[in-house]
Amino acid sequence: AMLTLGSLGAVSLTAGAQESIGTVTKITSGDFVYTVEDNVATIVDYTGSANVLVIPQTIDGRKIVRIGDYALSKKAKLNSVVVPESVESIGSSAFYGCSKLTTVNIPAKLEEIDDYTFSGCTQLTDIKLSESVTYVGESAFEGCSNLNSVTLSENTETIGDCAFYECDSLYSINLENVSQIG
Repeated sequence: AMLTLGSLGAVSLTAGAQESIGTVTKITSGDFVYTVEDNVATIVDYTGSANVLVIPQTIDGRKIVRIGDYALSKKAKLNSVVVPESVESIGSSAFYGCSKLTTVNIPAKLEEIDDYTFSGCTQLTDIKLSESVTYVGESAFEGCSNLNSVTLSENTETIGDCAFYECDSLYSINLENVSQIG
């Protein structure tokens, strides 16, 4: 079961409709749309309207290991997201344009912050990357105008082009162990 908090209360997951596109099958379960490969799930869309979203570790018995490209982008009400520890990868633009997003936890297994992942999250004020994050992608935090503090992992080696472009409030970032900055 999954808990989604917000103005709508609790929502439980139940298996729903399936839609095949090419060789990929999209499955709807509650407010989530996901795909399956090798019996693990990738969240590809969220259709709910919660402002606090707790993503489950499993959906319909499958471990969630990825938040797909654009999966949670432009969710106008979303202000807090709890990403489960099972997630190893967050896709490009996954949270793009979530203009009210203030809080996101980064799971311990996550190794990369992909391109444009948090671009346009104008209310995001600080972010702490887990120890396993080695790469921050191109424009990952572009336009996060209220971002004032970034805590990089001591294992972060690469920061992509324009990763912090237009982060006008950024005053604290430790680049001690970074070997490449775009």
